[in-house]
Amino acid sequence: MGQPTASAAAPSSPARRPVSIPAVPPSAPVGAATSQRWSGSAWLLWRNEGNSQALGSAGQLGGAQAGLRIDRHLGRPVGTVPLSAYARFTGALREPVAPEAALGIAVHPLSGRVPLMVGIERRVALDDDGRNAFSILAATGLNPTPVMGGLIAEGYAQAGMVGLSRTDLFADGRAVLTLPLDREATTGAGISLSGGAQPGLARLDAGPVFQTRLPIGSITPRLSVEWRQRIAGGARPGSGLAVTLAGDF
Repeated sequence: MGQPTASAAAPSSPARRPVSIPAVPPSAPVGAATSQRWSGSAWLLWRNEGNSQALGSAGQLGGAQAGLRIDRHLGRPVGTVPLSAYARFTGALREPVAPEAALGIAVHPLSGRVPLMVGIERRVALDDDGRNAFSILAATGLNPTPVMGGLIAEGYAQAGMVGLSRTDLFADGRAVLTLPLDREATTGAGISLSGGAQPGLARLDAGPVFQTRLPIGSITPRLSVEWRQRIAGGARPGSGLAVTLAGDF
């Protein structure tokens, strides 16, 4: 996962626009291409304070946000690598909301337990706080994997760049290690490590986590409740409770 530096977050200049909320849900491994034509994911991250994962004048990174992504799987039109097109909508839960839409094309050179996605997209600001720019990104994940002592590891990481004439780099990720609390391993408790970095902003959080899958139809969304203690970096929000609800369909 991304390893941000411990430098303090610096407010960005008024002329800069957000790097934006990540294309990958902040709680789940990146999905791999499937045999279904259509798939999607939605997520809601609540924190007791903060803003979107964006470059902002308040120096905030990793705050409350919501998003929706729809994928259209195109098969293997060229060679043997799966290809997909996607649309994404994201925004913060507090002002400035900075709503954003994106259209992209992605290749999936790896699938299975450790998938890999590489994509290029056009981001479109839906208000004055967003940014219109092209973005190139790569994302990978570790789907739930048993490790020693009955523990289960999972996580995601992504990195990329936004803008052609003025390029900003970004990275973020999350790793979770839990001990199942039931036989089906749908509920677990353990520790999490998450972080991110953008120009002038960086943070690294760690803390206990409880997560479970909710039996709601065929979606079975994931609910994660954790305490995020900021252990490096100076970006806001500070340490506090984070609740994430995410589902694939």
